[in-house]
Amino acid sequence: GVVGLFMQMTPEVIEVTPYIMRVFSLSYIPQAVCVFCVFYLQSIVHPKKATVVSLLRGVILNGAFLMIFPVFFGGNSIWWAIFMAELVTMLVAVVYMVRIYREHKKLIRHGVHPRQPAVYQGRAVLRPAAGERGEDQDRGRSGGRGGDFHPV
Repeated sequence: GVVGLFMQMTPEVIEVTPYIMRVFSLSYIPQAVCVFCVFYLQSIVHPKKATVVSLLRGVILNGAFLMIFPVFFGGNSIWWAIFMAELVTMLVAVVYMVRIYREHKKLIRHGVHPRQPAVYQGRAVLRPAAGERGEDQDRGRSGGRGGDFHPV
């Protein structure tokens, strides 16, 4: 099978492969949710949250669980460590998504469209933050000077 592409198939490998594949494949669903959440968070300009989710699933939780699980649960637990890291990361990502949904719902209820960009000559531009004025603001451009600009 697939495992034979990566290693020599010995009787021991043939015996443990089904268990490993079943446990490892459980991580595919939370992994897909995490990847979707990272892409979505990036697309709605929440880079810090997207980075947290990426680092949790890629480095922090995988590394920590791979070191901790075998100590407490034995050698075969490394396969469960990957699944649990993905699951915990998915829960963090879902919490972020629910908070953003509630925030956007509240803004829409008050007549404000969340993250709506200003449009100038058919392309999205950045508006100055509240209380700031760029030189060319009247013409819809930031002016290149004038402080911190935020997407609206």
